[in-house]
Amino acid sequence: MAAISLYHFLLLTLFPTLGGAGRDTCKVARCSPEGPPIRFPFRLNFLQPEHCGYPEFTLTCNPNNQTLLQLPSSVNLLVKKIDYKLQTIQLQDPNSCLPKQLPNLNLSNSPFAFPVINNNLSDFSLFNCSPPEKSLGDLVPCLSVGGYQVYAIDSGYSFDFTSCVKIGGISSVPYGLLDIVDQQKRLHLNWSEPSCKVCEARGKMCGFKNYTSRITVATQCLDIPKTTKGASKKLVAVLALGAIFLALIGIALYYAYASHRKQNEDQIRIDKFLEDYTALKPTRYSFADIKKITNRFENKLGEGGYGTVFKGKLSSEVFVAVKVLNDSTGNGEEFTNEVGTMARIHHVNVVRLVGFCADGTRRALVYEFLPNDSLEKFIFSENRSSNTLGWEKLQDIALGIAKGIEYLHQGCDRRILHFDIKPHNILLDHNFNPKVADFGLAKLCSKDKACFGMMLLEMVGGRKNTDATVQNTSQAYFPEWVYNRLYEGEELGIKAEEEEHGLVAKRLTVVGLWCIQWYPMGRPSMKTVVQMLEGKGDTLSMPPNPFDSTKPARALDNELPIISEAE
Repeated sequence: MAAISLYHFLLLTLFPTLGGAGRDTCKVARCSPEGPPIRFPFRLNFLQPEHCGYPEFTLTCNPNNQTLLQLPSSVNLLVKKIDYKLQTIQLQDPNSCLPKQLPNLNLSNSPFAFPVINNNLSDFSLFNCSPPEKSLGDLVPCLSVGGYQVYAIDSGYSFDFTSCVKIGGISSVPYGLLDIVDQQKRLHLNWSEPSCKVCEARGKMCGFKNYTSRITVATQCLDIPKTTKGASKKLVAVLALGAIFLALIGIALYYAYASHRKQNEDQIRIDKFLEDYTALKPTRYSFADIKKITNRFENKLGEGGYGTVFKGKLSSEVFVAVKVLNDSTGNGEEFTNEVGTMARIHHVNVVRLVGFCADGTRRALVYEFLPNDSLEKFIFSENRSSNTLGWEKLQDIALGIAKGIEYLHQGCDRRILHFDIKPHNILLDHNFNPKVADFGLAKLCSKDKACFGMMLLEMVGGRKNTDATVQNTSQAYFPEWVYNRLYEGEELGIKAEEEEHGLVAKRLTVVGLWCIQWYPMGRPSMKTVVQMLEGKGDTLSMPPNPFDSTKPARALDNELPIISEAE
């Protein structure tokens, strides 16, 4: 049972016939004494019966006793004023950030429309820019955070700023609606049907004519109901009864809450977590939005232990990858880990979180779409004798991954450790630039799965480090086999058409062997790894044998930070 305020309780008690079928039961109602009066064609849900207004004009009271109108696509706005003579309604965003709701606003299936004076509607694109581009367009402060500024730009305007990323769009709205000066901007809408202007001009109100269970468009003029003189006396008489009923309702609500508390604990925790990250501005979608974005999950990209990934579309130009988490994700720890981690990250070599869905037990994560799939697709090809990416591109990819991991270790507000670095979790954009992805396992798995070096060796060998399909059993464990080859001064046995490509393969191998040293103190920091990969020529020293646990390895550079096992 929903909680009913004392004001609403008294209103119901004062007018006990409110639920009847007669037209005289449609008395004027309000959510609060200061709220706008509600009468035909509007009706206040729970306080006025259905025959008092049209379904599309149904209003509700929120917990703060404010009047609320729900428009299509779950756009909820506060009703500040209703002019029944001009047939206009003034609306305001509850959080004083109207541009945040405008991308979802669609009035095509609504009785409301923008006033005729605003018939010159425009389309806008929202861009996230860092550093800010002051001359770009209209800044939207309530969507901006930190060093990232969001601008609203006319969609017909073309520009080329590499520091800006398109994050969404707003269609068919009056230009002045995005006025950045007035954060309390109100949305003005009007309605044409039913037309009650004649009745209002005569001091009367509209009402249905010969109302039945099936609503018709026929209306007639009626006298506006007046409060009777005895209402004040009745008000005093029911105050005591009101307090008793409210106490009973409160007790019932408490027991109802207590009985469902256990099953709702996870959702409450997730909602609180998401509120903490509201300022970071990933978009929150409903599950209905997710179905629309993915065209009802039409294009499946892949599937893993934690969920299924589908290709989606935010607009004709913006594509996304939507990971729908399995119900087996339990208390939502994997979900909160990934949202909390990704919301802090802004780096060219780390995949960007566009938004998320936390709709009951249904959860999803929305990322930027990277068209070239994962690194695994290219290095574990069936033809092991060829390198489809080329050695120079492999080195660029390795360097980009290292920079992304270095950023996670040193560049964020809090250090982030990715415990599942592997080719499958490295995605490639249209230029084959790498982006580290899949942060669901952060801080949740054992550290023997974190090893950037193992991935480098898989990139060089073009196969899994442990491969049962290799005929030569001495090569079944590639890292140890390749170390012995280098130690003996032998060639790697890797196809490289030019000498420079052979040096690239050797460099990646040596860096990988440094990164898999048995003792954590012997492993270089990611900053050192980046320097090693950026170096030229054949200048890297040979690492100690990483497979001999009896000989501790020295650190490559004691002056640079290292990653200890405790971290």
